[in-house]
Amino acid sequence: MTETAPRSRREPGSAASVVINAAGLPVQVRDTMPHKENGRIVETATEARSGETRGHMRWVLFVSTIAVVAIFVYLWLHYFV
Repeated sequence: MTETAPRSRREPGSAASVVINAAGLPVQVRDTMPHKENGRIVETATEARSGETRGHMRWVLFVSTIAVVAIFVYLWLHYFV
């Protein structure tokens, strides 16, 4: 038995495709790219926030900003005072 690539059929204007899996059964798959509906871009919440759900980047920005300020204060006091 030879395996073939999944066949897909997409309805015009729809955001989903029907893919025939290895067992020959149709499976509906959501496209991963945002699409337009009625002239507006539609995307999932995960797509809108680029998959980021945690807030750890806020802490990286905060700590690195404080570190840069501390380094500049040290350099100012060391060289100019």
